[in-house]
Amino acid sequence: MKPALGSTRHLLVIGPGSKQSGQGLVEYALILALVVLVVIVALVATGGQVQNLYSDIITTMCNNHVGC
Repeated sequence: MKPALGSTRHLLVIGPGSKQSGQGLVEYALILALVVLVVIVALVATGGQVQNLYSDIITTMCNNHVGC
């Protein structure tokens, strides 16, 4: 019975602060969502250029017999 009583005390101690930690979690989730959105927009805007860059790198490596 001691572990159950100990866990109840633990919940009572952190209970009032859980609202603030939940708020912090939501804020971090919103920041993460914003960063993901910015990355997606950047990749869509420069997608063709990035693809061409990687293609050029692969072609150069294959022409020099490195990793091909």
